[in-house]
Amino acid sequence: MTRFKLLLCATLACGPTQVVLAADGLDLDMIGQLVKPVAVSIAPAGDQVLVRWQQRDLMGYHRGPAHYEVLDRQGKRQGLLKRDGHTFADGVWRPDGRSIALVATHEGKTQLVSWRPGAGMDTTPLAGCAEGERVAAPTWSPDGRRIALYCVKGADPTAAPEKPATPKVLLASEGDLFGFEPVSVAASSRVVVTDADTQQVREVVAGQTLLAQAGTLIWAGPQSLMVVASAPGGDAGFGWSRQRHGTVYDLGDVSAPPQVRQWEGTRAPLLVSQAGQPVLLHPSGGGRKRVAAIEGFNTHYGFQLLVDEGSDSRSVFDAPLDWFVPAGEGDFHPLSHFRHYYANGVYYFPRFERGSRIVMAYRVGSDHATEVTSPALNITDFSISGDGSSMVVVQGDHNTPDDVYWYDLDRTGAEPVRLTRFRETILARYTPAPVHKLKWRSGDDRFDVEGWLLLPHGYVAGTRYPMIVDIHGGPGVAFRNDFDLLRYDGAHQVPPELYAQRGYAVLFVNPRGDPGYGKAFREALLASWGAAITQDILTGVDEAVRRGYADPERLGIAGASFGGWATAYAITQTDRFKAASSHDPVINNQIAAAVDYRGQKLSNYWLFAGYSGHHILDGNLDPVDPTRVHTPILLRFGLNSFDPYRPSQFFVSGLEYFTYLHTRCRPVEMILHPAEGHGIFDEDTLRDYIRRDLAWFDYWLAGKGELPAGVNGLCAQTQMKAG
Repeated sequence: MTRFKLLLCATLACGPTQVVLAADGLDLDMIGQLVKPVAVSIAPAGDQVLVRWQQRDLMGYHRGPAHYEVLDRQGKRQGLLKRDGHTFADGVWRPDGRSIALVATHEGKTQLVSWRPGAGMDTTPLAGCAEGERVAAPTWSPDGRRIALYCVKGADPTAAPEKPATPKVLLASEGDLFGFEPVSVAASSRVVVTDADTQQVREVVAGQTLLAQAGTLIWAGPQSLMVVASAPGGDAGFGWSRQRHGTVYDLGDVSAPPQVRQWEGTRAPLLVSQAGQPVLLHPSGGGRKRVAAIEGFNTHYGFQLLVDEGSDSRSVFDAPLDWFVPAGEGDFHPLSHFRHYYANGVYYFPRFERGSRIVMAYRVGSDHATEVTSPALNITDFSISGDGSSMVVVQGDHNTPDDVYWYDLDRTGAEPVRLTRFRETILARYTPAPVHKLKWRSGDDRFDVEGWLLLPHGYVAGTRYPMIVDIHGGPGVAFRNDFDLLRYDGAHQVPPELYAQRGYAVLFVNPRGDPGYGKAFREALLASWGAAITQDILTGVDEAVRRGYADPERLGIAGASFGGWATAYAITQTDRFKAASSHDPVINNQIAAAVDYRGQKLSNYWLFAGYSGHHILDGNLDPVDPTRVHTPILLRFGLNSFDPYRPSQFFVSGLEYFTYLHTRCRPVEMILHPAEGHGIFDEDTLRDYIRRDLAWFDYWLAGKGELPAGVNGLCAQTQMKAG
């Protein structure tokens, strides 16, 4: 008795679907109405804080209209910038604290504006970019007389490129595989500097290797601007370009040749000032070996804090750190923006530790850094005042929605002051399911492994519940100790809170390979991807069962990308799962690489994944054997490839897997989204997918409802209920 279906669902063909309602009122529409703080910036004098707050997005991001407000140290509003039809971004204080420069967008056009918090919602345009150019990353000079910014001409570099006409003949050669033609695919950018008083605009540099993102325009002095760019090549101008170089321009002496500084590694440097001398922080020991994401993700660089002394740099702090320092904005993931500050002899930087982003402080000359915030809290963003006396953060944890807090750094042990009440707004809308943190020993007794368990609504201690294991993508990333991530985002775009409200517990695991648990933990993934599943995730399931949370007879597993592969792999290792949902996995790495390797970024990710001495086509990474699958599995693939000349490597790699299960009447369904790629970005399509995923688990784990798709006529026409 089997159920299976090949479901072809075009974006328009799917159409709007009925909203998925939860027991106590949370639904998909409500998720898109929730508001939270996403960024903060403290005024140079430390007396006010600029807060950016934004509505959520059903897709899992905060892409709705952004609004700004200014609060004092007690949380009293000093100004609000919220205008219909306008969005605002990249708010930065002028060093004198009198005004704030922002990027304003209206009817698809962006411009640089100045806003005085006490002047209502009026803004004043500032000279900068030309008509048809987008504005990005404004950065004030230390004296507040100039502001540097990017002007970007052409398509948004984060958008999918237009597909050219398909050629009649395609030739694959060794040059295609290893040559990587140095043709930039990024939009053309230029850096300009505006005089704030005269409004005169001066172009500093133009090119396609420029990274139009925060942190890459660095003032080394009132007239010295460092522009951090990527090395030339096929990825030039994109955040995932792995090499960086910086050029210092002397704005006061146009005849002086620019000074070029090169860095090995992936991160942009930090340039700050110490007693008139620039202080430079950058990764060391990265090397120039071409490796793609997996090996690069699992490399722990030493970091150097350097005092720049003209042509030479003197190291004042050089240590290999056995913990993960989050990357700057645009370093592979464009949403991972973490700030760095230098104030009053102390360098403040973020650290990712056991699922939490925390703020660290290093006083120049000491031999270690100290924690400023608690590892029990997750810091989304932070900002330090010019004199180093105050800090504002956006913080929360797995059971606490984010709010803005003010820290008095001059008073050791002083409790932070909460300035906003976004938490109360969320909790007034619905009652979230509770989260417990779990810890267990890996199956091979090598590591302590951690995870979070989202309990079902109405949880009663001592009662066992059906449980779904939610596996994140990557690898090389991690679940965070974050209220939103564990409730709304979902590793495979299904909000976990909807599982909890249907009576399921949800287990999130950070297996080996994830950052925040030490160098050995990260690098263990390179030896075996499968061990992350069998030794870490499956033992986490055992722990949830041992503690009496999970019903061992009603277990499900789900994930996307790497999590999709992990899901497909896990059900070849055990039959304990009664249902699985795999979202856009690469099931067969060899086929995926062979289909889609020619200069394509994600295929390069697989081509070089974890291999330094030989090619991935010489061996396989923990093969997924469909002959060992007995668990009902829902497969989802987007057919829209990153490369216009060939089909999606994800879909092609999974086709034989589906075909084997389908022709042998195993319980399998496949959802195909022709207009979507590696993820779902159309809201109606996402709603339809969520509905089908929830129905899949309801049917196989809870024995209720019907699957959205019908029964394929090739096999028995009997509906199968979970027992």
